[in-house]
Amino acid sequence: MNNLFETIKRFFTRLKYKLAGAREGRDVYLDRPARGKRLGMIILIGALAIILVTVFSIRSLPGSMFYSLKTEVIEEIFGSMKVSTEGKEAYQIKLLERRLSELSRMNPEKEVSEKAQGQIGGKIQENYDTLKSIIESGADASQGNLVNTLYALTTVLYLHDHVIAQNDHLEALEDPAGDRLKEARDIYKGYVQIYVAASEADEIQSFINNQLQLLLNRVDDQEPNEETLEKINRRLGQIQTAIVENNAAEAIYLVHESLQLLRAEEYFLE
Repeated sequence: MNNLFETIKRFFTRLKYKLAGAREGRDVYLDRPARGKRLGMIILIGALAIILVTVFSIRSLPGSMFYSLKTEVIEEIFGSMKVSTEGKEAYQIKLLERRLSELSRMNPEKEVSEKAQGQIGGKIQENYDTLKSIIESGADASQGNLVNTLYALTTVLYLHDHVIAQNDHLEALEDPAGDRLKEARDIYKGYVQIYVAASEADEIQSFINNQLQLLLNRVDDQEPNEETLEKINRRLGQIQTAIVENNAAEAIYLVHESLQLLRAEEYFLE
């Protein structure tokens, strides 16, 4: 960080010298007119200022002077670039993951102002509502992708709920977090039922097989602790039973529960 600020300081020192030369009419850029040089410097300074403000905004937390810029301007600009339904859904999940990162970086030993709680609580609810609206209007999204999106939603909201519960200074956010998680789980289970009822048996089997393969790959990569591995093994047995009994919806629930266990362990060990 010190190197960054030293570089910026040297940059502005050089700009000051160039601008001083331009004001005196000296040709500091070979044969360019002084007016053109001043305009170039202004554009350069403006571009650098935008880059610096963007960098600080991306890392800002609720309550910071840059937080509104990040959530109301930068995130909105990037969101407007998403065209497909699946792209819009993925972006809202990404924003909810970003809210999770912000919650985790809020020091549980320090008071959190009402303003900061209001900002992050409001943005979480806004991102959640936006995603629900996209899902409800996204007739062109594949049902399988939609089920996975809702699984991702319930996972990130579960982590929100857990992180908020661990911070005594975020008490005002606890009830809304619990309500969102419950509603999201109900929506997820409803869409799984719809997907199973509306799809051919071969498609459902392929979906379950793909999710199981994803689960096994993540187990191999992550090497979870014994407790998590025991829970997953228990669910694998239940998945086998559900498949034998032709209960595809239950099999999907159990695979996603297992993936959620891995994601939670991975997150809290980061």
